[in-house]
Amino acid sequence: MNWKELLMRLMRDRFYNHFFYYYLHLKKGQFPKILNLKNPTTFNEKTIWLKVNQRYVNAHIIADKVLVKNFVKQKVGEKYLIPNIAVFGNVSQIEIDKLPASFVLKANHGSGWNIICPDKKECNMDAVKKKLSKWLNTNYYDIGKEYQYRDIVPMILCEAYMEDSKENPLIDYKIFCFSGKPAFIQVDLDRHINHTRNFYDIKWNLLPFTTLYPLGKRRLPRPDGLDEMLFIAEKLSDEFKFARIDLFFHNREIYFGEITLHHGGGFEPFIPSEYDYVLGNYITL
Repeated sequence: MNWKELLMRLMRDRFYNHFFYYYLHLKKGQFPKILNLKNPTTFNEKTIWLKVNQRYVNAHIIADKVLVKNFVKQKVGEKYLIPNIAVFGNVSQIEIDKLPASFVLKANHGSGWNIICPDKKECNMDAVKKKLSKWLNTNYYDIGKEYQYRDIVPMILCEAYMEDSKENPLIDYKIFCFSGKPAFIQVDLDRHINHTRNFYDIKWNLLPFTTLYPLGKRRLPRPDGLDEMLFIAEKLSDEFKFARIDLFFHNREIYFGEITLHHGGGFEPFIPSEYDYVLGNYITL
């Protein structure tokens, strides 16, 4: 455990939220608005308020990468799910010889805990299992202070690999939904080289703001499956004051990624900053 992980684990929720809100803004060169959780008005303030005060009964199911698939199946159907290969309770159950040539491993109880193996011959399974073991022994609540992760039973999900390439990258459409109504779509580009980010409205008009990362110069065409993606996002988000629905459009098929209840933890600076207020107006507490 490094110093940052230890610090996050030891912090109380209130101090944690204030610290990382100010820290991330200052790190990105933006002087932050004074955080007001008694009368929240911005998107970040309302996100943190929801994280601290709102409790959805089945939120742990939404956050669990394994159990959420049943939720999606019931809401919109099984055809949007990336096929499961296996679910493992511990790393000793993973037998590389029994896995396909390419696959993805995910810790079900966290965010961003993914290992992509496009070719298992090139995959160092000793290193992979070491990382997975660390994740299995970590409660993601200690890292992000998001209540929905606290009581998830840790498992490793093995999914089918969604093939992409530098020429035709797999794009993740992150749809911002407010009380079940899609309003904005976030698209990240060149994550591993020069990470940029664009936002579009639901008619696919490029918007003049971003969060955390610079605005991208590359303009993407309107995806053919956008209307269906918006329909799916509406169905999956209808019981939440805010939810971000992540979907992939791959080989002309739509696949579910995840549901996020607290985008960026409520910490990501808006560029320009006035859009923190603009998006905040969409959340009704």
